[in-house]
Amino acid sequence: MESFLYESLANRVVFGEGKALNTVKEEVEQLEGKKALVISTRERESSANEIAKHKNR
Repeated sequence: MESFLYESLANRVVFGEGKALNTVKEEVEQLEGKKALVISTRERESSANEIAKHKNR
């Protein structure tokens, strides 16, 4: 599946293999946020946990 970016007035979704891990911290900072909601399937739970940890680096 190709990477894509979906943005609406209330939401911003970054999608793509490896994309979220590499950009999550910058995305949260750009939005002046403190937390990110990471959603994953069970099969990708370890990746989601890695993304959540990466945000705090």
